[in-house]
Amino acid sequence: MTATEPQKRLDRLPVAEVTFAIPAQKFAVTCAISTQETLPVVTEFSIRMIHACGTMSPEQLQNFFGFTEKETAAVIGTLLDERLVRWDDDQLGLTPQALALFLESVDNVPRCFRIQEWSGDVYFELISLSPIKRSRGSGRSRALIDLRPADHERESRTRYWGERAFQEHFRTICRKERAEIYKISEMEPGERLSVPLSVTFSVSLDGRAELRRSLSDVTLEERIDFSTAISDELAKGTKKDNNGLQPLLDRFRITMPDDCLTDGKLDLPKYLDYTHVLGKNPYGNETKPLIGALYLPENRRTITDTIRLQREINEATGHGPTLNTPICWVAPDVSFWGRTTAARAFVREIERSTKPAPQQNPEETEEVSEKGLAVRTLLPPGRLPDQRSRIAYRTAIPGGIDLGADIMDGKAEVFWVPETFVIVLYHYHLDGPISIPIGFMSTKPENLATARDFIVNEVIGQRTVYDLSNPTGGLGKDCTEVLACFAPYER
Repeated sequence: MTATEPQKRLDRLPVAEVTFAIPAQKFAVTCAISTQETLPVVTEFSIRMIHACGTMSPEQLQNFFGFTEKETAAVIGTLLDERLVRWDDDQLGLTPQALALFLESVDNVPRCFRIQEWSGDVYFELISLSPIKRSRGSGRSRALIDLRPADHERESRTRYWGERAFQEHFRTICRKERAEIYKISEMEPGERLSVPLSVTFSVSLDGRAELRRSLSDVTLEERIDFSTAISDELAKGTKKDNNGLQPLLDRFRITMPDDCLTDGKLDLPKYLDYTHVLGKNPYGNETKPLIGALYLPENRRTITDTIRLQREINEATGHGPTLNTPICWVAPDVSFWGRTTAARAFVREIERSTKPAPQQNPEETEEVSEKGLAVRTLLPPGRLPDQRSRIAYRTAIPGGIDLGADIMDGKAEVFWVPETFVIVLYHYHLDGPISIPIGFMSTKPENLATARDFIVNEVIGQRTVYDLSNPTGGLGKDCTEVLACFAPYER
């Protein structure tokens, strides 16, 4: 585990992830720096001897080093040329310049200062104005949630703030020992970019069900600038009531045990204790509890492993090397859903799990073709209210489809692989806009049939749907035919 990875906690479970975009900028810097350097050994010890004695004759210097007369003359010539000594009758004494080398030294070892030019490209994030390294993934992804500094001048007067940050962090940027800025001659602002910062939200299992957040870079955890910027963006989200949970449970004929209820309604702390502490299953046979966003690592692994296994079974039974079953993912209408780099990676891994592993270069690629995707992701209108949102989800969810209608109360999420398994989640809200997805994964025929009826007849039905291609924020291209693959499952 690296220093920047958050440690896994056993007293809480990850339930959501949001990736924020930290604004950053490149600066081309040219400056003069002064460096403190030690003197050559003979020069240093010569003036240290003269400093200790007050004055010395050439003969004394010659005897101390064991030099010949010629070598002694060369040393004295160098000291005179560098204005470190002067003649005082027939004795050598230190010049004021040489004496200053001792006065400015903390260890009484004389050092000289040299002025030299330094230039290079430096990147600063604009939240706390700290230096960063440009890494893979830096750029300007529209899928992420933009962070903004509390002081907006940090984005409008970047030259001024960049110069201040360079001065403050110079020792971190320039690794030369005992170097100081002498003069900044040029600070030229360059390209703007975004640095992704993933924030994981976890729910506690201590009976209080409190949501806490942790950052992918733990060095930023204690920085008040980042904490404030993240809180400001989260405050823009919406919290909804949980009235749609019971109708969803009723649809799948699920009755919660009394141990999970208070006054006849789901009590989330009790539910978490029942399912994820005691390990009990309130959902019945061929079904298991699931918690958290589907694109979180553990859930993603469970889903893709199951799809991969089904593909291998199909291949072994003579149904071809690929999983030809279409997959439908009905997204919820809750704040910040899918706004993370993990969502795109999830779609990419599903694609890979439906096909045989390549013989060479099995590493995943960054690009995901939107043609012929195995998974069809249906997005509710509440997630696509404007141009900016459409562009964000077009980036975050390859092949995303504008469903154009609300489903139930908008808080249900269904991931359906026909005749294989279904995942049903309800996005439960506590005190803030970050929801806690709770529900189940099932291979039970009755649950698969209910999911089929729900998606094919109610969600899709005779509805016309559109892609997210329109950059102006209006309807995209009619892509209703993309959902025609589900027609054979109509009953």
